[in-house]
Amino acid sequence: MVAMVNADCWPYDSKKEARNWREETHARRRKWIPSRHRPMQWDVQRPTLPSLGPIVAAIERARSITQLGENWDDEGASAIADQTFERAATFLRSAATQLAVLGIELPVPRISPCADGSIDLYWTHGNFRLLMNVQPGNAPADFFGETPGGLQVKGPFVPENQDISCFRWLLQQ
Repeated sequence: MVAMVNADCWPYDSKKEARNWREETHARRRKWIPSRHRPMQWDVQRPTLPSLGPIVAAIERARSITQLGENWDDEGASAIADQTFERAATFLRSAATQLAVLGIELPVPRISPCADGSIDLYWTHGNFRLLMNVQPGNAPADFFGETPGGLQVKGPFVPENQDISCFRWLLQQ
């Protein structure tokens, strides 16, 4: 490859002069690289993220609810579809991961089947109670939470949107 240089802006009279300048410049740069003279040491402590192990273990233990057939409660209950379980599990893993990044550990919920084919995720914690009901199909889920002081939060949510605002609100109370 041939380098084309505009003669008006070339500051050197010869290639030798240019080479000498380049070598001197590189020698100066090598001389002042801090890592060669005194290695930089960073005293940075990475935050320890809460473990997702308990949440994942609870999901795996609850997976058996998908094996319940129709009329599993002897009162005409609907079976729990694999899609509904995966929808609830995906939301739960996502919420636990997002909160872990914020340094907040999500307590392990009770995961239980409902007669209409939905799944309840229920938390009781020292400073809040939260019930989330994940519906079959693409229907919006519902949640209800309250603190011992009587503050309540409730409404619909879409698990696929991975909105964790109700968790953050309750866990900070």
